[in-house]
Amino acid sequence: MQISMSGASGFIGNILKKRFIDKGWLVNVITRESLLMEDNEFIAKKIEGSDVVINLAEPPLGKMD
Repeated sequence: MQISMSGASGFIGNILKKRFIDKGWLVNVITRESLLMEDNEFIAKKIEGSDVVINLAEPPLGKMD
């Protein structure tokens, strides 16, 4: 399983990330800097191929049109 996750360094994110890795799942961390970028295409590339996307950070991952 591949998981893309923002907020992975926070209290809940750290716990979840460790559990996912312990299960042998791949965790792709979306950093705060990448969330602040205006290019939604960059975010789309970060989550491409993921089975699950978890957003524990405050800003949304992309604009809904």
